[in-house]
Amino acid sequence: PGNGPTGDRTPQPRQTAMSVAEAQQVLGLSGELDRDSIVSAHRSLMGRFHPDKGGNDYLATKLNEARTVLLEHIG
Repeated sequence: PGNGPTGDRTPQPRQTAMSVAEAQQVLGLSGELDRDSIVSAHRSLMGRFHPDKGGNDYLATKLNEARTVLLEHIG
């Protein structure tokens, strides 16, 4: 038996996606968003919260997800 409804090992889609507002909170951003500010905020926070720097996988995953959500939001 796998993870999927038919017993396959296909990853299931996430049931709840991070909202743009939550992504902004995670990266500490507000107001107008642009690629440079999103990437810069993500890089700065990953420098502090990366698992190799004393952070953990959960925090790194949240930071990566927030970056992705915001970059997709601005197109």
